[in-house]
Order: sequence, then structure tokens, then C-alpha cells
Amino acid sequence: MISGYSRLGMVNESFSLFREMQKTGVLPDKVTMVSVISACAMSGALDLGRWVHAYIDKQSIENDLELSTALVNMYAKCGYIEKAIEVFEAMPFKDAKAWSSMIVGLAVNGLAEYALVTFSRMNKAKVEPNHVTLVGVLMACAHSGLVSEGKRYWASMVESGIEPSLEHYGCMVDLLSRSNLIDEAYSFVESMPLAPCPAILRTLLVGCKKNKILDKGEILGQHLIELEPWNAENYILLSSLYASVSDWEKMRHVRKQMKDKGIKAMPGCSSIEVDGFVHEFVMGDWSHPEAEEIKEFLRDISQRVYSAGHEPWIALFCIM
Repeated sequence: MISGYSRLGMVNESFSLFREMQKTGVLPDKVTMVSVISACAMSGALDLGRWVHAYIDKQSIENDLELSTALVNMYAKCGYIEKAIEVFEAMPFKDAKAWSSMIVGLAVNGLAEYALVTFSRMNKAKVEPNHVTLVGVLMACAHSGLVSEGKRYWASMVESGIEPSLEHYGCMVDLLSRSNLIDEAYSFVESMPLAPCPAILRTLLVGCKKNKILDKGEILGQHLIELEPWNAENYILLSSLYASVSDWEKMRHVRKQMKDKGIKAMPGCSSIEVDGFVHEFVMGDWSHPEAEEIKEFLRDISQRVYSAGHEPWIALFCIM
């Protein structure tokens, strides 16, 4: 049940069942702990994840390859990359999944060079990389603007017989787009043997917007709207493209299209862990049981910011 809740993203339910399990005196096994750690990783519940790690050590639960890899993944996803590295380096044996978790964790935490060094260590250890490993490597190249290195890793991957997935193609498009090589990224997408998914097209559209390339961006935006006519993000990106080149008439037309179809942007959502419970907040929603206390606290912060002579973030004005 805990594993099922975790896989479905029902984090609080997973945690609650784990606590209930403890109260009944049933000792968790390795499978249970991996599921709870995965739930912590999914929700960014670092404090709870650290407690679970301490519990594993205290109960002398065998910290094997799978459990250690889950801890590396959890710490990396929660932004505690130093601890992820510590757990990883302490592992006596590392398989492709463990190496991949570390490489991806380093890449998403902005440590691109460290990720590539780790990949080099993986090769020296003669561990065969899998498709996730190479997603992490290409992601590292994209985040650090290492175009030549990214192309070299791509060529090496293809030569070694690994068939690129949409994730790999997406990383390459991201790499080229971030480096403002829009024409090359566009040609790369056109040459793909697989039909590009909307996420890849949106990545390219963002690059067009950033570089104010209207012709290609307009084609991409219209195609995205055809593919996903009810996805607000496509309309917003296309209207932003028009705004970037000061084409206000077309921008208003796209916004009107969106309004006429009754399409609304999904409100932003964030979560925070407090005392082992994950609280979720949706923009504009004050249904939280402690909403008034939260508002009062935000007002206090806003006043302090004013007193210090700084301009508060615009979102604070909604509760003034």
C-alpha cells in the first residue's frame, strides 16, 4: 500500500500509513523504506527523508544497493547534493542505476562539470551506461553550455548502439536552444526519426522567443496549438513570442483565441514540508485551515521588507 501510494504521488497518504505501521509495531523492511524514501524524493520532504535515513541506521536495516541508490536520488532531488555525494561515495558497489542517479542529481543541481567527471569515473569502472545515464550527461552539457561536448557524447551514444529516446532528443534540443543555436536546433528536430513530442517543440519555441525568431517560432506555436488545443501553455508561449517582437495585434489575437475557447492557465502550485506533513498551496486558493495565520505572517514579512527599504515581491500585494 505504501509503495502504491508513493507511485501514485499520494505522498501524505504514504507517510501516514508508514506512521500507522510504526504504531502497530510492525517493523518495515527494505522494500517499505525504498517506497517511503521515494515519496520523500517526490515531495521534496528533506527533513522526513533525513529522519528515515537515521531510522534505517538505527534499526540496522540492510543498506544495500537499492536502498543506497534511493537515498542518493532523494537527497539530490531535495537539493542536499553534498549528502547525496556522501552516500554515493560510501557505496561499496555501484551499478548503472546508482551511477545514473548521481550523474542526473549533479546535473540538475548545477554541478555539470562534476557530473561529467562522474561519468568519466563510471567509464573507468567499466560500468555500461544506460539511457538514464546519458540523459544526465546531456543535461549537464545543456545546463553548462558545453555544445561541443554534448555533440561528442551524442555521437558516441549513437555509435555505441544506444537508440536515442525522446528524452535524449529533448536534451539535445535544450542544449542547442540554450546556446542560441536555434537554426541548428530546428534542423535537428526536423531530422528526428521520431515525431517530436510537444515538450520538445515547446523547448524550441522558448528558444525562438528568447532570440526573437518570429518565423520559426510562429510555425512551432501554431503546430503546438493544433497538437494540444486545450493546453494553455501553448497559447501563452505563442503570445509571449509575439510580445517579444512587439507584435501586439497578434498577441491579442492569441489571447482572444484562448479566452473564446474558455482555456485558463493552470495556477501555480508549491509545497512545503512542516513537521513531517507536506502542505500544498495553489495560487489564489486560501482554503488552507491556517490561511489567516499565513496571511498575517506574509503581511509581517511585507512590512519588514518595506522597512528595510526594499521593494517586496509583487505577489505579496494580493493579501494587503
